[in-house]
Amino acid sequence: MKRLIIFLVLLILAGFGVFYWLNFMGKGENEGIIKILESWNFGDFKGYKNSVINYGKFEEMLFLNSLLGRTTLRCSINLDTLNCEGFLPVPVKVFPSSIEILGDVYLAENPKDWKSMGKKGDYYGALQLCAGQRRGPSKADSLYLEKTCIEKDINFWRSVSDRKANAKFLEILLKRRGFGYVCLDKNTFLSAEIIFSRAVSSPKVELSKTANREIKVLEARLKDVEKKLEVAVKSSPDPLAEAFYKRGLDYFSKGDYKNAEIFFNRALKVDPNHEKAREALERVRRALGK
Repeated sequence: MKRLIIFLVLLILAGFGVFYWLNFMGKGENEGIIKILESWNFGDFKGYKNSVINYGKFEEMLFLNSLLGRTTLRCSINLDTLNCEGFLPVPVKVFPSSIEILGDVYLAENPKDWKSMGKKGDYYGALQLCAGQRRGPSKADSLYLEKTCIEKDINFWRSVSDRKANAKFLEILLKRRGFGYVCLDKNTFLSAEIIFSRAVSSPKVELSKTANREIKVLEARLKDVEKKLEVAVKSSPDPLAEAFYKRGLDYFSKGDYKNAEIFFNRALKVDPNHEKAREALERVRRALGK
């Protein structure tokens, strides 16, 4: 009986010990991380170089956050994943008073989020978002969007060429411009640079040299795209002719050769160079014994 009582007492003490560790000691281990996340939530990023081991990736997160016009960063940690508002979850390694970001940082899915397109490698989708328009993914349309984006970027660099900017902000901008398209306007750039500079201290640098260099590269690219676009437009079938041709194919597949002949002729009347319609018309005439 005495041994049983001693055993029960020890068991109770052990239970209290586990309870104390989980509620106080365990909390103490994570207390540093909790304070870090709370400071980010209030827009206080001081000391981020000490709290984030590979702080370069965190600076990229602050850069993207600033493009959204946000001055705070709401984050939580779930085991080995960092979840921040507006961002895709990113794997991390957690230490008592610091974290290490292990994955790349991307903005979350959002119709207005051109960087999430970069995450998926959706080139055409990113062009549409940058150009601010939706078009069919034909070669000519894709080149047209590319041309529009390049022209926008040239105008952007010209608009800020007489400005100064945070050196780190500019470095990340050039690193993370995705497909070569900044997809920025002057006002977004200037406001984002101000927000970023409050969190990340870096010398101001003149933008003139960078802008001139980017403009030269973009102008050369623009000429190349315009040449390809000219060829693509000439070789692309007229939309109306293509519609008539497809209607003719529909009739042809049903064995209605007379109506097929009518629509293939209409296609050629709109676009005399529509080779597929010409070949289909010949097949129809052979079927009709002409």
